[in-house]
Amino acid sequence: MNLRMWFVTHLEQLITVNVLDEEEIRQGKLFNILMIISIVLVIFLALPFLLIKPLGVTETSVGFIAAAFPLSFVPLSIYCIIRARRGRIRSAILIYIWVNLFAICLAAWIFDGIYSTAWVLHIWTITIAGTLLAPVYALWMTGGVVAYFLLLVFLYQSGLYIPPLTLGTGREFVNISFLMLMLISTVGLLTYLNMRSLRDTLMRLRMATKELEGHRRTLEQRVKERTDELMKANAALDKLATHDVLTGLPNRMMFSQLLNRAIQSAQRYKRQFVVFFIDLDRFKIINDTLGHEAGDRVLQEVAARLKQTLRAIDVVARLGGDEFIILVDEIDDLSQVANIAHKVLSAASKPMVLMGEESRVTASIGISIYPKDAQDEQSLIKTADIAMYLAKEEGKNNYQFFSKEIQSKSIGRLSIETNLRSALEQNEFSLHYQARLDFKTGAITGVEALLRWQNSYLGSMTPTQFIPVAEETGLMVPIGRWVLKTACAQNIAWQLQGLPPVCMAVNLSLQQLIDDNLPDDISTALKNSGMAPNLLELEITESMLMHNPERVITALTKIKAMGVRLAIDNFGTGYSSVAHIKHFPIDTIKVDRSFIRNLPQDTGNKAVTEAIIAMGKTLSLTVIAEGVETQEQMDFLQGHACDGMHGYYFSKPTTPEQFADMLRNHVPVLQS
Repeated sequence: MNLRMWFVTHLEQLITVNVLDEEEIRQGKLFNILMIISIVLVIFLALPFLLIKPLGVTETSVGFIAAAFPLSFVPLSIYCIIRARRGRIRSAILIYIWVNLFAICLAAWIFDGIYSTAWVLHIWTITIAGTLLAPVYALWMTGGVVAYFLLLVFLYQSGLYIPPLTLGTGREFVNISFLMLMLISTVGLLTYLNMRSLRDTLMRLRMATKELEGHRRTLEQRVKERTDELMKANAALDKLATHDVLTGLPNRMMFSQLLNRAIQSAQRYKRQFVVFFIDLDRFKIINDTLGHEAGDRVLQEVAARLKQTLRAIDVVARLGGDEFIILVDEIDDLSQVANIAHKVLSAASKPMVLMGEESRVTASIGISIYPKDAQDEQSLIKTADIAMYLAKEEGKNNYQFFSKEIQSKSIGRLSIETNLRSALEQNEFSLHYQARLDFKTGAITGVEALLRWQNSYLGSMTPTQFIPVAEETGLMVPIGRWVLKTACAQNIAWQLQGLPPVCMAVNLSLQQLIDDNLPDDISTALKNSGMAPNLLELEITESMLMHNPERVITALTKIKAMGVRLAIDNFGTGYSSVAHIKHFPIDTIKVDRSFIRNLPQDTGNKAVTEAIIAMGKTLSLTVIAEGVETQEQMDFLQGHACDGMHGYYFSKPTTPEQFADMLRNHVPVLQS
């Protein structure tokens, strides 16, 4: 390694590559002033010595005075070096010692005495110290040294100055002076060039460092922002894991943890608490008819109402779908439970505006009490769920306490659901047919297909037992599709036996009516069986018309365009009026059996039946009476222009073979 590389290497260690701050700039300006003052003082300090002979002062005294002041600048130089680049004291001292040893050796070789050595030491120290802050200091000090030696040579030649040399004659002094002049000028120039190059390099490094510092800060900021985002995301994930996204309520997992804590606390302090299992009535109808957005709004509104109704210490959670669960802790008096249930029912049943229309939902509540009904988490939820289903069976919009009696009913319902799922695969369903009598012709002009279920484990199940379960579990669409296909095929089978064609009436559930595949199912059943569309009559209940009239009208219009007849079953039990009915493409209305019962003695039923028949005639609809069981009822209906009837008085539901025999043997009797 050459001398220049060694010097640059050690100087880089001394000069810390940092961006100059205000303190460093201030120190640089102060050092600049000190260097200028030192140069001026050096020049004036030389004057007493230059006048040695004119004043008659001894050389020793002047040499001591002249040497003392430059030597006093050595500590100042070290201080400036250390303060210029803080934190590199060791490197500064090493460079300082190396430079001054070199200067001392050179001065001892050329000059004689401490006077000369001190001056050279001072000049080199100031030069090196200056270049540590700015390369231009090297030029300033070099200029000062050059001027000093030129002055010495001029005074010597004028006879005013005799140097204290031991090397020879005055000619040698001049030569040595010019040699020193060349040496110092060369060193100063090389120092300036090297320091300028080094300074430029260091400045570029400082700019690069500044840029890197900016990037570092930007990166740190981005890392901080990303960390904050990750923390928020983790918090959101934690909330998603324990809370329902739609309502913000605790979810099933969170409620399970809270319920277990409540159990532990109740065990420790011998207390009791209550679990309410809530299921919204008619929510599925709203969700299917008005859409999922409306259903979500219902869930959010009900969640808010439940939280407002209960205490802050009570827990309201959403289990999923339209099911909510409530934990009411620290119940001292069980009579309070009924009051809380009434408040919950009242809050849930308040009207709300959906799609611009006022709508209502009600709630069915099952109540389980710890520790009377159950002592663990799963059992408490299960018993409350069982009680909730009893509330459904009792007409909905009510609450029921769990008891051992209703547990057996729940087990039966669960068994129905389990076996119902495999009923289609096991071919356990069958259709019975109930004839419809035409009052004008006395002939059998129609038949209604009625679903029956015969299970090997449960035995014979009536529609009222399994159809509600099928609707709740979503099985009515595939079951209804099977009924439609089987009924159409059976009608054609009778015709192939030579029997007259009859109109086949098939009931539709709400799930089927809003199913987008219903037109295709109808078309497939007609095509596969070969039955004429006008021989198929699809029945819907009056309440189905009122859930979403526009959607129902669209679905019925598509069916009507296929040539299929449409009928309203159980008419009179809903809230339809002439203004509503006339907008639906209906062919037939069937008077509900509740109005036929006790005719003609019951004046109320009599008035309603007469009004329904009159309305049907006004709208040019066929009017059929359901549930006719006596001759008096049939006579009353015939006398008021009813078009037909079916009921036990004329025909009970029969097997396909029995109905074929009835149709074959029936002799029409014209009514007078």
